[in-house]
Amino acid sequence: MTTWSAQRTRRYEKLIEAQEKAQSKAEQAEAVLSRYREPLLGAAHNLQARLYNIVDLTFLATYLHC
Repeated sequence: MTTWSAQRTRRYEKLIEAQEKAQSKAEQAEAVLSRYREPLLGAAHNLQARLYNIVDLTFLATYLHC
């Protein structure tokens, strides 16, 4: 009975360790994502605004005189 209980305890400890490791990886991925999300969205918005100015507001026709 003692051997069976010890084996079951070891399996349970390994399961908990694997779950903690997976949770840690998920937290790291979320940290990286949150670190780069806002700057990337800002850069995409600025690019969209510049392209809109060039295409729809005839920026090149107005300011390029060469």
